[in-house]
Amino acid sequence: MMFRCFQYQNKRVLSLLSSQYLYQRPLGGSMTKLKKHCFFSTQLKDDNYNQTDVLHDASDSISSSSHPSLNSFDSNRTSVLIMTDRVGVLHDVLRFFWKHDVNVTRIESRPCTKLGKFDFFVDLEGQTGDYVVDRLLLDLKRFDGLDKVLILDDKEVNWFPRHVSELDLIANRTLDAGTDLKADHPGFHDPVYRARREELAKFSQEHKWDKSISRIDYTKEEISTWITVWDRMEPLLEKYACKEYLSSLELMKDHCEYSCDNIPQQKDISSFLQSHTNFTMRPVSGLLSSRDFLNGLAFRTFFCTQYIRHHSKPL
Repeated sequence: MMFRCFQYQNKRVLSLLSSQYLYQRPLGGSMTKLKKHCFFSTQLKDDNYNQTDVLHDASDSISSSSHPSLNSFDSNRTSVLIMTDRVGVLHDVLRFFWKHDVNVTRIESRPCTKLGKFDFFVDLEGQTGDYVVDRLLLDLKRFDGLDKVLILDDKEVNWFPRHVSELDLIANRTLDAGTDLKADHPGFHDPVYRARREELAKFSQEHKWDKSISRIDYTKEEISTWITVWDRMEPLLEKYACKEYLSSLELMKDHCEYSCDNIPQQKDISSFLQSHTNFTMRPVSGLLSSRDFLNGLAFRTFFCTQYIRHHSKPL
């Protein structure tokens, strides 16, 4: 049994009994082979983390290399979610694992929105279909002290970024390249506008997560289009926008050079947002899929194009 400290609120002494030895890797330490008994601390307190300490009597040490299952993911594993609001129920639940001689490889508790209620995530050795695992799960489901027992099947999950730097891998997966205008687009037959879109798309495609956003030198025609939109929207915003929106707009006028005759730079907006909300902006050449756009929001990154509408149809 490989055991990880977990949160627990009960103040009784608990013991874990297993027919096999326990293995534990302390943070920064080597793998330790433990005796068959592992005792919880009797001095449990309800602190900010409700974290239970584990006391163990280490007899001898082994390296992780001598125990192959400790170095790689064990596919022979079942994950179970146990939902309960009864204090001390974990002590009773663990008796079922001892009874059926099933090893626990991980226990994690997470507090629920309901006061005093915890959900326990338990990884155990074995798979559904194994006789002992099926008998264990049956006993857990029959146990009155639990609200629900769910088996969490391992499922294939589509790739998603784990670090903000990996947004570089999706930023250019646009549904259009920023230059592929449809025939009904007002700029479709304008070669100057199409060339400008290609120029701005290049800035976006070359951008990297740790680089500064390029400043755009907007043309007189683009600024004229901006003025047209501003003059039309300003009275509508004053009449219909909520006070929070109007307050934020005033801040951006002061800090990002928002004005009727100036197109703000995405770099300035991003710096302002980061200082106030920890969100940043990132240039993109065209339309992203909903999934990729939400992947950016997960890292507080808002994808945004830098081009201006065609002057013939600004609204």
